[in-house]
Amino acid sequence: MEANQQYISRIQIIDYDCGLIMEAIRRLIDGTWQLNDEDRSYSWELFPKIRDSLIEHVRFEEEVVFPTLPLAEQARHRADHRRLQAQLWSVERALTEMKAEYFHDLLGELQLMLHAHHNDFAPMLRDGSACCGSCNAEENILARAQLKNL
Repeated sequence: MEANQQYISRIQIIDYDCGLIMEAIRRLIDGTWQLNDEDRSYSWELFPKIRDSLIEHVRFEEEVVFPTLPLAEQARHRADHRRLQAQLWSVERALTEMKAEYFHDLLGELQLMLHAHHNDFAPMLRDGSACCGSCNAEENILARAQLKNL
């Protein structure tokens, strides 16, 4: 029974963590306009948290969940992760260069990509993929879930 409880809690953690990341992206989109003054400070406060959380989330999926999936599914979702990470770096570059319009457009696209990936990936976990093992990212993801915030 303990293994089953661990499996369920990891699925819930993945769902919840992804929801927290998407909510933080929404807050960043809604809370910034020109990337100057307080918008700039807010962006530089929240964006690194989003970036680091998403990187940890991806690492957790790849180290803990992917080994339980068929190879074709691993490859498909790993490709999704690479596209998400490339988009993340594009968002960071737009922020660094203070290009507000690009920043918002790229951040909005990241939000859509993450939402699509989650909607595609999460049902596989609920449909019976075993989720065993651990990685360093799991502790951080669990801590975010317990804090209910990034």
